[in-house]
Amino acid sequence: MPKFLPWLAAAMCAALTLSVGCDRPARSTSNGPSFEKRIRRAQRQSRPESQTLGLLRIAREQMKAQMMSGAGKTLRLAQESCQQIKDPLMRVSAQCRLAEMYIRLNDDTQAVNQLSQAEAEVDALDVAADRVIGLSRVARSQAAVGLNDAALETLATAEGLANGMPQTDDPARADKVTALAALARSFHALEEEERVRSTFEAALESAVGIDDARERCRALSSELAVRLASMGRQKDAAAAFDRALEQAGAIDEPLQQAHALADIARDLADAKLDRRAQQVLDQAQDIAEQIGAPDLKKEVQARIRQQFNTLRRG
Repeated sequence: MPKFLPWLAAAMCAALTLSVGCDRPARSTSNGPSFEKRIRRAQRQSRPESQTLGLLRIAREQMKAQMMSGAGKTLRLAQESCQQIKDPLMRVSAQCRLAEMYIRLNDDTQAVNQLSQAEAEVDALDVAADRVIGLSRVARSQAAVGLNDAALETLATAEGLANGMPQTDDPARADKVTALAALARSFHALEEEERVRSTFEAALESAVGIDDARERCRALSSELAVRLASMGRQKDAAAAFDRALEQAGAIDEPLQQAHALADIARDLADAKLDRRAQQVLDQAQDIAEQIGAPDLKKEVQARIRQQFNTLRRG
């Protein structure tokens, strides 16, 4: 019996308020290809991940068009392609999205099915960091369908696993940062502000404990700052980027420092902070001038130019 089942009735009360209209003619837009053509095109994708994503996107559009019967058929196709996804965490994420969409169709049986399968997949994972990430994703899905109590229970399990992760070396510390960042994102989805902050503080502590300087910068910038920005926590993201730049500035070797600064500039661009990204690329360009080996110097300078061009086009 799935542990979240007692809360399903409450979720379904909300889901039942959705209107279920009769299917309209199967056109995706007034001038675009029919849904049937788009479904066939999605099914021709070589990777099951791409198939599933495309089918989920089509089903969502069918729901918006009140074509609920057609959306149900498309979701079943997505369910079939989901089972072919080899990466277990990607499969869990797809199953969670399927559960959320089945709730919108008032199909509680399939929603329970998908969440149960996702939990079983996570339970079978051997790596603690992967289990934390998987449980965090399941919890967000539970919250999305109104199962907040179950989501908090799932996050409590994930938090216990994360706290017990060892920090014996750099890869272990980096894994813990990634796991804690995923956990914080799910606490944010449930509006558990105090736990968001405490979890990110723990992630920050793990990140600054990484011995390798460039990996330390990556953890602070890619795993924490970008994640914070995506959650709308711009002040916290700026502080994390500051910490990353501080760490990059302490790198003695020009080649590694230039690459670290370019990495941070890329992350700043991903966080939609283009002006600051350009400033950091200017710094990286200055540092690159100090690289002694001509070939390595040209390689870094080419990377920096490419990032500048990407920013200008963006």
